[in-house]
Amino acid sequence: MLLTFEYNTKGVVEIFMDKEGRRSLIESLERLSPGETKMDHDHLMTPAWAGAELTDEVQNAENQLINMVTVFLVRDELNNDSEMRDGQFRAS
Repeated sequence: MLLTFEYNTKGVVEIFMDKEGRRSLIESLERLSPGETKMDHDHLMTPAWAGAELTDEVQNAENQLINMVTVFLVRDELNNDSEMRDGQFRAS
């Protein structure tokens, strides 16, 4: 499987994946559900960070590997009544 998130030299995130990595990313996104909480999330990590969701081989030698990606699902009512500061949602 190949699934890496990398920063390029311009500060842009690049995602590299093969078919299995694409399937894994889709499965991760599909696992997110609003449930009873206002936000649900999933962590994707490389083996170096005790994970198995991301691979740790940089695909572009000039890029920097991202070892952990956190994906958030935010319900609409939270999104409409709040703003994000420092990575945390707070009521406005």
